[in-house]
Amino acid sequence: MGRLAIIARRFELWPGYAEAHYNLGRLLVQKGQLDEAITHYEKALEIDPADAEAHNNLGAALFASGRVDEAIAHYRKALTIRRDYADASCNLASALLSNGDLDGAIAYYSGCLAGSPNQVEAQYNLATVLLRTGRTDEAMAHYQKVLELSPDNADARANLGSVFLAKGPPPRCNCSVQRCASDCP
Repeated sequence: MGRLAIIARRFELWPGYAEAHYNLGRLLVQKGQLDEAITHYEKALEIDPADAEAHNNLGAALFASGRVDEAIAHYRKALTIRRDYADASCNLASALLSNGDLDGAIAYYSGCLAGSPNQVEAQYNLATVLLRTGRTDEAMAHYQKVLELSPDNADARANLGSVFLAKGPPPRCNCSVQRCASDCP
């Protein structure tokens, strides 16, 4: 019996089983069936509205469906339930960024990284937003962290090299720019 059949059987036996709706939502997201996943996450939250992970995953499915404002609301609910939820903070930051809220994105990427500092994508995204807002020294520090975690990240290396050049290249910039140039044909 497959995973979907097992979950469907649980619905028959226990129709108010929030975890089954949540798990089915996750499986449906993996299959690319976002509308159906959203329906099951919503059902899970009807049964258990205090499930921070279900709010976060519903937010992710909504965001992937282009329903950014609804996603933001669910990420915020997840963080209200569990303030230190790094994944929800990162997801909220990305949604805010997509809406053009750079200050909000900076705040929530920073919150995400406070709890989970080795998330390369969040480090990179924060660096990029900081750079866009003119906070170059902070951006440099985050690009350097990206390269510490992922030394072959050509985008971070190129952006860091650009920041160094814009600031007036210090001696160690030459190495970074040369390496970037050799990484990018």
